[in-house]
Amino acid sequence: MPRGTMIVLIVVLFVDAMAMSMIIPSLPYLIVDLTNTTLGEAAVLGGLLSASFAMMLFLFGPLVGNLSDRYGRKPLFL
Repeated sequence: MPRGTMIVLIVVLFVDAMAMSMIIPSLPYLIVDLTNTTLGEAAVLGGLLSASFAMMLFLFGPLVGNLSDRYGRKPLFL
């Protein structure tokens, strides 16, 4: 892999990790503000939201991969 490609990949992964590390701690407080629940209930809701997101990625990742192999990435994204 060329050096420039590797640097771009590392920068993108770093930005993604920084975004997640900023969102995850503040998510329960955002849920409290939006739903008028207690902090404990908001933490449970945030956990369920994160778990459901991970489950959907796990379940539908192969389907999207097969579709992108068949039709190409650009038409699938459009």
